[in-house]
Formats: sequence, structure tokens, C-alpha cells
Amino acid sequence: MCPKYFFSALIFSLAFNISTLTHAQEQASKPVEGIHYERIEPPQATSAPAGKVEVTEFFWYGCPHCYRLEPYVKGWLKHKDENIVFVRIPAVLNPKWEAHARFYYAAEALGAIEQLHEPLLIAIHEKKQRLYKEADLIDFAESLGVDREKFTGAYRSFSTDVKIQKARKLIQASNITGVPAITINGKFLTSGSHAGSYEGMMYLIHHLSKEELELADKGE
Repeated sequence: MCPKYFFSALIFSLAFNISTLTHAQEQASKPVEGIHYERIEPPQATSAPAGKVEVTEFFWYGCPHCYRLEPYVKGWLKHKDENIVFVRIPAVLNPKWEAHARFYYAAEALGAIEQLHEPLLIAIHEKKQRLYKEADLIDFAESLGVDREKFTGAYRSFSTDVKIQKARKLIQASNITGVPAITINGKFLTSGSHAGSYEGMMYLIHHLSKEELELADKGE
């Protein structure tokens, strides 16, 4: 099956099943701190407005698990509470990962996330293209219709430098050692190893963000 249509079919399926999945899991025992998720100490500030909850995904384009998680995230986004703010942060846990972080922030700066994010995941993991260096990533963005000069400028910009340094500090403060990792409202951290599955990760996002929204409603 063509990768593009594989993603579409899987997302379509998830859109119908995620509500059933979360309802079924809610009937089971609640997630346990220290097993299914970790508490971040101290809690990290978020960019979400008052009364809203921030869910942040830390990822790397070269990570096969991040690629496999993507359809689940897209399915969840279709049904998330309107008071949940979703943020992606490209992790730089290895110096070689910085090129991909710059790619993401350049795409973000140009309003081209929809145009570039998923296609890069597909190109690397399905088409087996080796897109890990600056020149190759710029060529890739241009091949999808993004202005080469503008993308290069954003890729190398001071603003991108600042975002990468900020991401590094947040990753260290949140005790993130691998990807994909998800944080909820700067307070809780979960991952595949914590949750045991991609479905488990999505349930933890649902459960913990729901609890945080209830606290926000109470003004706590």
C-alpha cells in the first residue's frame, strides 16, 4: 500500500476507534505514577493560556517509533478537548539530530508544517531516503514547493538557534532521555516504555489531560 494511503487509512480507523479505546481503558485501573508515567519535578512552565492544558510531543524525524506514533497523534487531535493545546518539540538528544530540529522550526516559521512534517517522516521511514543533512533537507523542502531562499534563511536563523537552546533546556529539565516522549501540562512525562504501547500512550494523554482540565476548571 502507498505510504500516503496507509497513513490515511490508519488515521480514518483511529478516528472511529479512539473514543471506544479510551472508554474501555477508563474502566480498568487508573494509571500509576512511577510505572505508567513520571512526575516532573519541578513542573515546567507551559505556553498554554490560563484554563487550558498543554500536551507536548518530543520527537525526532529519524525515530521509527515517532513515525509509528504519528497516526495515533493525528487521530487523537481530531477528538481532543478544545481546551487542550498541542505542541511539538523536536528533540536534540544527539548533535546529529539538530539538522532535523532546524528543519521543523524552519517549517514552523514559514507556516509549512502541514506541507513538510508528515512528508519527511514518510520519506525517511517508508521511502528510505537519507535526509539527515542540511543540504538534503533544504533540497527536500524545495521539492515540495517551499521557497528555497526563505527556508534556508529560517533554517539558519537566530530565532531557530534560540528555539533549539530552549528545547534542550526543557528536555533536560523534564528528564527526557528518549523519544517519543509526551509531557502533560509540564507536570507529567510518559513514553512508550512507560505506557507499553502506542494506544497506552494515547490513553495516558487522555487521562492525565482530563485530570488537569478538571483542576483548571476549579481554578487550581
